[in-house]
Amino acid sequence: MLTCSVAGVVAAERRALRHGQARAAAGRRLAHTGPALLYGALAGALRLVPAPPGTA
Repeated sequence: MLTCSVAGVVAAERRALRHGQARAAAGRRLAHTGPALLYGALAGALRLVPAPPGTA
């Protein structure tokens, strides 16, 4: 399970970097800022989801 989680995070990070680099190459200003704000908001929202009962 841990291996799958790490592999998923690495794949998502690579995709996000490639997407940002493509936006920068296309001349977009602040190419990495928009997605970074979105990912930060998503992480914050996920933090508010309560843990299932019986877990610490």
